[in-house]
Amino acid sequence: MGFGYNYAFTAIDPDGVYYSESGDPGTWEKQTTGFPNDDILRIELATAPSNDNVVYAIPHNPTTDLIRGMYKTTSKGIAWFEISNPGNDYNFAKKQAWYDLTLAVDPNDENIVVAGGLNLWK
Repeated sequence: MGFGYNYAFTAIDPDGVYYSESGDPGTWEKQTTGFPNDDILRIELATAPSNDNVVYAIPHNPTTDLIRGMYKTTSKGIAWFEISNPGNDYNFAKKQAWYDLTLAVDPNDENIVVAGGLNLWK
């Protein structure tokens, strides 16, 4: 689970990404606009420390063991959009995306994100 300043995101395998302003039970809402909601299993999430509206996500495709793309929201998950894949490579985790993914956002720049599988991309 990735936490912002006053809200929380979680990825529920394979159901998708959920958002809650408080993190309390019964307050979670599925965020689907622009985000794939089928044929995904693991979802790696990272919130920008400098801007809690910005979250990045990489969903894993269990059929191919590749990533489904890299997604970003600038609206706390209300709308997601696909951004360039790390190295333009859906296979940067080398078919190990079901366990070999990590994301981190630069604490000073919400537009710099590091994604890792078997390779590391900035």
